[in-house]
Amino acid sequence: MLQINIYTLVIILLLIAFVIIAYANYLRRKTNKKLSEANKKLFENEQKYKIVVESSPNIMFIQKNGKILFANSTFINTSGYRMEELIGMSIFDLVSKRDRTTTKKRSELRLEGKEVPNSYEIETKNKSGIIKYFHINVSKTIYNGEEALLGIGTDITSQKQYLETINTLSAAIEQSNAAVVIFDINGTIVYNNQAFCELSGYKTTEANGMNIRRLNPDNFRISESEEFWKHIMSGKKWYGEFQSSKKNGELYWESAQVAPIFNSDGKITHFSSITRDITKEKTFFKQLEKSEAELQEANATKDRFFSIIAHDLKNPFNAIMGYTELLVSQYEKLDKEDVLDYIENINLATHSTFNLLENILEWSRSQMGKIDFLPHEFDLSKVINEVILLSRAQAIAKNIRLLSKVKHKTYVYADDYMVKTVIRNLVSNAIKFTKKGEVIVETEEFESKVMVSVIDTGVGIKDEIFDKLFKLDSNIKTSGTNSEKGTGLGLILAKEFINKNGGDIWVNRMKDQGTIFNFTLPTKE
Repeated sequence: MLQINIYTLVIILLLIAFVIIAYANYLRRKTNKKLSEANKKLFENEQKYKIVVESSPNIMFIQKNGKILFANSTFINTSGYRMEELIGMSIFDLVSKRDRTTTKKRSELRLEGKEVPNSYEIETKNKSGIIKYFHINVSKTIYNGEEALLGIGTDITSQKQYLETINTLSAAIEQSNAAVVIFDINGTIVYNNQAFCELSGYKTTEANGMNIRRLNPDNFRISESEEFWKHIMSGKKWYGEFQSSKKNGELYWESAQVAPIFNSDGKITHFSSITRDITKEKTFFKQLEKSEAELQEANATKDRFFSIIAHDLKNPFNAIMGYTELLVSQYEKLDKEDVLDYIENINLATHSTFNLLENILEWSRSQMGKIDFLPHEFDLSKVINEVILLSRAQAIAKNIRLLSKVKHKTYVYADDYMVKTVIRNLVSNAIKFTKKGEVIVETEEFESKVMVSVIDTGVGIKDEIFDKLFKLDSNIKTSGTNSEKGTGLGLILAKEFINKNGGDIWVNRMKDQGTIFNFTLPTKE
């Protein structure tokens, strides 16, 4: 009985052992399966991680105490070293001298658990000596069971160079003597440099936000021109000159180049205007043109002067010499009527010559600036009466009635000597070109001026001569009704004197009835 029980117990124990072994095998297979799946997932994750790290455009590295433990492909390619060269190499050897000490200190402090910036910019130098700039983010990590530092860097070399280029260009624009303005498609100013501020008188803050249309004067707004905007909105550059207005209202001239600015989509968003102050140049060229005109006028004056001396002054002397020679050689043979006729002709020639000489002298003195200009208030009627009195003999000789209809105490503000010269010439001309009839001097008063009119009933003025009156460069040869010679110099002198006194002079023609010469004089200073 006892033996059976032992036998049975052995069997039971064997069965139990079998069950235990079977269960253990089951558990081992199950565990191995899970471990295999875990290893597979781990391998997959490692591959994914490796792909991410190796394909990243950023540099990635792990270092401890400065020694490189790991570097990704981007780091290797950027540094120019092979992997075997990098492993164990000091990371700080790749940092430029400028940033090396600071970078090393930060790494040491970070490993010690001290607070330091997580990201910063560093300058690096690769194996070939090429300088590159990176924005680095550094954090603690565990590598092979030990604390280390993980660094991830973005290459900002191109951005930095771009910014440096922008800063260089910005500095150049700010220091430029040319005024630079950038405005949007509506004309609103978004940028202006120092040269613009100095030129326009506006502060930068005042100009920004202002419309460029305000920079042009009301009478010259190129910035409102439809043609201007159509041209620049088509993408073309615009070149030109225009007038602008300073903050204080002062006007100045600019030479400008306006060019469109495109965004990345090729769309025009802004315009740049580069201008240069050409006010002095404009003034210079204007003065040059004026000087050239004055030189031409001076040459014309000289030619006219010599023409008068060579011909007009010579002719009356020829007449005087001719008649006096006849009187000397044929005096015994001439009767009293012939002698009287010769003497009258000599008298006429001497008066003509005297008047011409007087005008030449007055005109030459005027050209040389030797006539004093002394305007004052005086009674015009007295001056006119004096001229009529002096011209009466000339009028009586031609049976012409000469009279003044100017009322007493007609006051004007002018140089009485110049005014008397003008009236004398106009009255003398009126008598010269009137065969019979009358010459009248009258005035008409206005609010601030007096108009003087010299009216004759003479032969009038021919069409071919009318447009040449008062012009120095025109050679006018006319003869009076008694063959009196005329040069037009008296009218030139009259215009110059009247203009100097602030008045105007002009002529009206009356068909078949004569001529009216008018001029105005101010009544007050």
